[in-house]
Amino acid sequence: MTKTKNDIVEGDVTHLIERLEVFEERMGVRLDALFAKLEEGYLTVNFELHSRDGNQIKEDTKVVIAVYDSAGRLVARGINQSYAAVFFGFEAFSETIRVPGQIAKIRVMPKHPQG
Repeated sequence: MTKTKNDIVEGDVTHLIERLEVFEERMGVRLDALFAKLEEGYLTVNFELHSRDGNQIKEDTKVVIAVYDSAGRLVARGINQSYAAVFFGFEAFSETIRVPGQIAKIRVMPKHPQG
């Protein structure tokens, strides 16, 4: 990790990722291979979405990436979608989000597409 002139930590920030496993269980999926990198005000989060049971997911699933500052405020978010009709095995995703300064936490959670 390095610091910019504004004391913003850049580089690998994977340690800031929090998975919500209860959400994964409820949706019947598992997130794997998570990686996060902050560079020049942009956060990139890479991950794989796997079925917990076989090669298919039971329903369409969106994965929400919620980014928080040190005061616990939600400062940015991104969303990826996976469709049950075309899912097989696993899918790999990469989401890049503009963030307004230093971040303290990154939550990555699967949700129902309507939730």
